[in-house]
Amino acid sequence: MLRRMAIDKETAERIDQPVAEEAEREILLTPAEAVERMRINVPVRGNRKLRTLVERVNDDAQLKAWWHVSNVNADADTSVVSFTCRRS
Repeated sequence: MLRRMAIDKETAERIDQPVAEEAEREILLTPAEAVERMRINVPVRGNRKLRTLVERVNDDAQLKAWWHVSNVNADADTSVVSFTCRRS
């Protein structure tokens, strides 16, 4: 049984906002397509170690697949919670 959670007004308004067009397109991607298109971008500001790390992450399909799966699972959990919150 899920317990109902109280949410603040800002969160409630964000839940009711329409989904961005880009997000709608990404939903239609297969996991392989999503992983292929995925790029991690962070400001490296001349940090060679960080730049190397980001390059290695972007070249690692397995790591990006795990990241993708964790995000899909987090989104699924959020939608369950959001649905529960709106019903309260």
